Amino acid sequence: MSFFVSSLLLNAMLSFTGASLLVRAALRLFRIPPGRIQLALLALPWLKLALDAARGMPAGSFFWQRIHGVRQDLGQFQVGFGVNHWGPLVQLRLSAKLGSRIFPQSAGDLLVGALARRGAWLPGALLGLVLLVSSALAARRLLGWFRHARAQRHAPLSLLSVEHGVPVLLDATHDGAPYASGVLAPRVVFSAEHYARLSPAERDACLLHELSHVAHHDTLWSPLLALLTDVFWFLPGARWVLRRVQCVMELRADEAAVRRGASPHALAAALVSTGELLQSRAAAGVGLVRPRLLLQRVQRLLEPGAVPPPRAGFQHWASRLLLLALVISCVLQAVFFGTQG
Repeated sequence: MSFFVSSLLLNAMLSFTGASLLVRAALRLFRIPPGRIQLALLALPWLKLALDAARGMPAGSFFWQRIHGVRQDLGQFQVGFGVNHWGPLVQLRLSAKLGSRIFPQSAGDLLVGALARRGAWLPGALLGLVLLVSSALAARRLLGWFRHARAQRHAPLSLLSVEHGVPVLLDATHDGAPYASGVLAPRVVFSAEHYARLSPAERDACLLHELSHVAHHDTLWSPLLALLTDVFWFLPGARWVLRRVQCVMELRADEAAVRRGASPHALAAALVSTGELLQSRAAAGVGLVRPRLLLQRVQRLLEPGAVPPPRAGFQHWASRLLLLALVISCVLQAVFFGTQG
């Protein structure tokens, strides 16, 4: 059983990494702006992972021969690019030759086999280590949520207003940036110190930004994706997907706030003020702002005309639909040294 699960985990790493690289290439090629389309494409590596896991290990895979002690005569490696009736194909395949028969096999199959030859206990030990780290990271994340919820219940909160059914609170013990939290009962919380430093226009801009997070359900999806990334910490590219999704959520909330009446200059000033606050708290371990994202957000607010438009056909709605369909098809059909596809 450990051989089977270890092989699937290794295949999952390759599948997720390949899908992430294809999505990243599409984002760069078409220069897709932040928004629902980019978030949907960033979900493709996870969807690809789920589909490949659901397919499991095909009955014709050489894996089933290997676990019975059969050794292959030769191995083959194939690279394929093409098109079928669903769209473009990218395939990197491995196969094993046994006599006159050729079996598909995966890189996970080969690696687990190589580990087993050094010690039958190694695949099980590898699987145990992965599960142990996943459990520890998930437990740390859940414990952090529990501690935050408990601290909020005992925090000296004062009600500023209620906006669209969302309470806006002032927290005298909070040292960081304004934030939105909660799923069934969302709320927006400001640091008392930071709130006092903001002008009325900056406060309104921050509030509209946080309310946009609530409206887009970011208070649900962002924590869930962070937890998923902790559980699947071993997937190359998972942290990049998480950071990119969080970046898109912030940029989308900025744009939504401006559309709802926030002053771009006031929001940019509030972001700079928040960045200065977080940098001053860094030595105390409160947390660091992401300077690159902060700079990007301020530039987009102050110089909206300097934001590069989509390209390669993605700037036209008709061709955009076709290109999206092709990218989705390419990612979901791709084979990256696995036996799925």
